[in-house]
Amino acid sequence: MTKMNELYFGIMQRDLNSKELRSSNLFNSYRVLRSVALYVTKKDELEYAKDDPLRFCFGDTAGRYEYEMSIGDLSGNNLKKYDIYTLYVEPNADLLMKIVEDVDIDDAKRWLREDRERRTKCV
Repeated sequence: MTKMNELYFGIMQRDLNSKELRSSNLFNSYRVLRSVALYVTKKDELEYAKDDPLRFCFGDTAGRYEYEMSIGDLSGNNLKKYDIYTLYVEPNADLLMKIVEDVDIDDAKRWLREDRERRTKCV
């Protein structure tokens, strides 16, 4: 079983400040981690999680500015926007869901508990 803080799936992502491509961990996203923890602990209760678990866990990487990049030829023509979901999540759906299914449920519960405590301290 994998701990929440051990989750790793390497991607290339545009740095919002420098605009450079940099290597990153898909699981460094708070939204992804929270969705994975919720899925692991409550997948039988959440109807949407049953219908499309990939979208439930990684859907926040679709269509968000911080997860988008434009790809085209060197002239700058023919630019197309792609997001992390299209580039990395969909083609690796089986592997990513295996990673999620291997998450330790007790560790996911601990992560959610600690997250709730962190968020209530901020308010």
